[in-house]
Amino acid sequence: MRAVGRLLRPQPAVAALPRADRRLARRPGAGRRQRHPDGPAGPGHRRQFAPADDGPQQRRTRRHAGRVDPGHQQRFHMNRRPTMKISAIARLMAAAALLAGAAAAHAEAAYPDRPIRMIIPYAPGGSLDPIGRVLGEELSRRLRQPVVVENVAGAGGMLGANRVAKANPDGYTLLIGITSNVSLAPLVTPQAQYQAADFDAISMVGTSGLVLVARPDLPVSDLAGALALARQKPGSLSYGIPGTGSLYHLAMEALKSDTGTDIVAVPYKGAGQASIDLMGGQIDLALLGLPAMLPHIANHKMKALAVMSRNRDVGDKNIPSASETAGLEGIDYDIWTGVFAPKGTPEPVRQRLHQEIQAILQSPEVIEGYRKMGVEVAPPQTLAQFSAFIAGQTDKLKSDIGRTRFNPGS
Repeated sequence: MRAVGRLLRPQPAVAALPRADRRLARRPGAGRRQRHPDGPAGPGHRRQFAPADDGPQQRRTRRHAGRVDPGHQQRFHMNRRPTMKISAIARLMAAAALLAGAAAAHAEAAYPDRPIRMIIPYAPGGSLDPIGRVLGEELSRRLRQPVVVENVAGAGGMLGANRVAKANPDGYTLLIGITSNVSLAPLVTPQAQYQAADFDAISMVGTSGLVLVARPDLPVSDLAGALALARQKPGSLSYGIPGTGSLYHLAMEALKSDTGTDIVAVPYKGAGQASIDLMGGQIDLALLGLPAMLPHIANHKMKALAVMSRNRDVGDKNIPSASETAGLEGIDYDIWTGVFAPKGTPEPVRQRLHQEIQAILQSPEVIEGYRKMGVEVAPPQTLAQFSAFIAGQTDKLKSDIGRTRFNPGS
């Protein structure tokens, strides 16, 4: 009973209040802020109950005003909770985006942090192979990461080019591309699964000539003589080319179109076999890459009739240009070589590669080494200039295809 009495005895803080105030103080929730949904400030207005009881009528009024309509309360909470969830999701998404951006920026700043693959889309031993290997060695030294040169031959260079076009655009897969496989093949070959626009142009390396050569016992000494012989015996002469639908093929068909001659095309899988058959007398003429043919020309195993560029080639200034022959003043074909990456490679990575390659191409040793291969190093240019060059070359080839009615599949 004493314990019950102590529990029933007013506590000091309440006992000190007047009787009316003690009744109010004992009410549940007394002194707490109550939510008044329909208060003078609108839904959600908060008010503090008065500390004193001002009569039964006012208490009834307060009790009636303090009732919350269940429907109103439900509507209020349904409107508030989704907003809070959406806000939390938005904050999480923003944080994830910031983290992803920071990770990408760190990866780009650290580039390269692992080996780089450089794809040469032709078999080893071709004219493009030493060009790519010299560049890969120099680039590895400057980037302080291995640059692994890989020959991915097949389908006239399209197999290797397609592999790079479909690779992850992170700067770790590069292509040593040339006119035929980057710009021309997608225009004339239905099997090509890419376009020139599917690559990011990194840097031009240089240009090399196409040389028209004849078997050593063909009774001609220059291009004009070969054309005269072709006119005398339409369809009797043959020319070899590496690959159907290649730049060599288009250039020879353009020459035939401009001169009104009929010379039969004999496609080969590569320049090596074509040159062997030419020196052996199985074919009369061949249009091949000048760098690889220079030793054979020097040893008189074949005759150099002309290069197909507008100007004489740096590989051998003694070989005349086809444009020096009457009726061919506008002809201009050479092989440009460049470095490409998959479309979408981050700009900082492209800029880093571009700067390093441009520095390599200004080295006197590299310039001289390429000159001995028959490659004239390209003058310095920006990323934008090289991209514009590729677009212009692609448009020119498209125009030449229409003018000559070039259809390698027929």
